[in-house]
Amino acid sequence: MKRTYFWKLTLLTALECVALNSFAAEAPSSVKRPAAIVKPLPQPVAEIRIEYPFDDADWKESFEAIARGVVAINETMVAPAPFMGPRPFILRRPADGMPRATVGARDYIVFVIPNKRWYAQFAYQMGHELGHFWIGPNSSSWFKEVICTTLAFISLDELAKQWADLPAQSKQAVWGRDMRGYHDWGAFGRQFVKLGIKDVDAAVVWAQKKGPELAKAPAGSLRDEEWAMAKVIERVLRRHPGQWSALQALGKVDGPKDAAGFASWRALVTPTQRPLVEDMAAAFGLPIQATAAGAGNTTHP
Repeated sequence: MKRTYFWKLTLLTALECVALNSFAAEAPSSVKRPAAIVKPLPQPVAEIRIEYPFDDADWKESFEAIARGVVAINETMVAPAPFMGPRPFILRRPADGMPRATVGARDYIVFVIPNKRWYAQFAYQMGHELGHFWIGPNSSSWFKEVICTTLAFISLDELAKQWADLPAQSKQAVWGRDMRGYHDWGAFGRQFVKLGIKDVDAAVVWAQKKGPELAKAPAGSLRDEEWAMAKVIERVLRRHPGQWSALQALGKVDGPKDAAGFASWRALVTPTQRPLVEDMAAAFGLPIQATAAGAGNTTHP
């Protein structure tokens, strides 16, 4: 639900060069680690319709492929269907230039901005706006915006993995490199610099100090902090694979804006999902205890 923007990845390129030089100076390791096996994404179950006036068939096909991939990521990694159940997704260009998600009478409408030269931005916008449908579009909060931004970063990461081994000049490999750079530094690097955060490890420490204050912030405010916190939350989610459907219970929670709100969320998930919620609360510097479950600010759609 926000405007996104692009800046040149000069710093990323410089960092990559430094890393390559340092690796070259090290003695080769005798231990060969097997390459990670990336499972191909399935075709999405949901119907997807893109209502844009494309000026060539290849452009349309490219955007359709990325849209299908982002929907499939949500279906396989969060939950098989959005919070309000299965409906078609309609993708449209926003007349005011502002990406957003809207619930239609019988469908989900996603307003995103297609850019023929920047597919990573499209994937990021899709990931963020679709996140609202999966965690519950009935209410919003600063925390929920962070979750949607986190899901956008995860979409970039997962799509980049899908195309990493393709021939370098293929269009999917080009998309993958663009999305990898956007995920690893380009999308949030400026925010880290502005906030004085060196890297994600430093962001984890920063989040525990700033978290209680940030959780109370109005939705749509503190954008730099939102993007920085999203990189912290991405680590939290990655520590709990297979339990991300706990995010759908956020559709019944107002916030969470404090420890009581996290406890309310914890009370709504399964026992196997509770460690995820506890880890999330701790990341915000708002640890919760099992005895607090059930208390707090819970609302229903």
